[in-house]
Amino acid sequence: MDLWLVTLILGELVFVGWILWVIANYRIRKSKERSEERLRIIERFGSQEELTGFLASGAGDKLLANFTPKSSNSRSGFVTGLTSGVVSLFVGSGFLVLAWLDVFHDPDTFLIPGVLLCFAGAGILISAAVSIRLLRRLNGDPG
Repeated sequence: MDLWLVTLILGELVFVGWILWVIANYRIRKSKERSEERLRIIERFGSQEELTGFLASGAGDKLLANFTPKSSNSRSGFVTGLTSGVVSLFVGSGFLVLAWLDVFHDPDTFLIPGVLLCFAGAGILISAAVSIRLLRRLNGDPG
């Protein structure tokens, strides 16, 4: 392998790492600024009654909305997994049909992506089924 190619690959990896570091640093800094801002807002209240009144208002709800953890909607995650699995399976099947029909006189052109997409779709569907089963067990449903 040529030295310039190794240098190019290492340079790309360093560049991607630098971009990821910049993005992570920005998010951390932005989160820190927001938390300090909220702390300054809360410190402005002179008494507990003023703070309670503020937190009971709409503005207080907006302030506290960012502190509550967002619950993941597992049902939409399963639907997304099932949808992507079925789509991948059908696209892979389409490639396999094209390979079987020998449309372009080279069946390997469509056979390899067809097999890969079928296995990926089957894997996604199996993963979704296992996730559903585990979630039902954790929730106490034997289903």
